[in-house]
Amino acid sequence: MQDEITKHSKKIYDTVKSPRHSIGEKVKDIIIEILIIVFAVTLSIWLHGWSETKDHEHEAREFLTDLKEDLKADISNLESAKNALSKNVGNIEFLESLTQKK
Repeated sequence: MQDEITKHSKKIYDTVKSPRHSIGEKVKDIIIEILIIVFAVTLSIWLHGWSETKDHEHEAREFLTDLKEDLKADISNLESAKNALSKNVGNIEFLESLTQKK
């Protein structure tokens, strides 16, 4: 990109220094070269921003997919723990009922 800007800037400089072009031709050529530079830089910035946006969207999608899997695993672990605790509570209640009968 920098090489293109340098090339067009040199062309502008050569146009200004050229004795065979009239002032009108020089201004026209300079404006065209400036527009080329502005267009190229704008396009480059836009494409870079678009690429970064796509990268961020991809990263966010991966993060959310991983988060979904982690949450499913956590739910499964919590359900297992809940079942184990319910079983333990049932055992404790049974043991208490045995000790109260005596």
